[in-house]
Amino acid sequence: MAQKLVKFGSRLATEVAPKAIRVTSEFAKVRGGRFWHYAKVELRPPMLTEFAAIQESINNIIRGAQTKKFLTMPVREVWLNTLVCLEILFLFFIGEILGKGCIIGYYIPGAWTVHGEDQRKKH
Repeated sequence: MAQKLVKFGSRLATEVAPKAIRVTSEFAKVRGGRFWHYAKVELRPPMLTEFAAIQESINNIIRGAQTKKFLTMPVREVWLNTLVCLEILFLFFIGEILGKGCIIGYYIPGAWTVHGEDQRKKH
């Protein structure tokens, strides 16, 4: 039994592991290259030259709301804008949950008492 285990271990180290490492590294090169390509573009902070375009986009949104342009938008565009707004809203709430450390709520001393004794655990 011990000889079979040693034989299996040596086969694993000499045949299987190098092949798995090679296949994994080839996969990572292809996927990693694609990831870094998009990460450089999408995950960088805005440059100073882009703030004018951002301000113009915000002004267009405000102007469109004032002129009720959203009433003449196609349903597909309204749906996509709704999804973007929901995504931003959900990310805000997830950030709040992560920031406060729990899903229940903030701990406010003295806000939750029964007969003068604090009933909540202190965080």
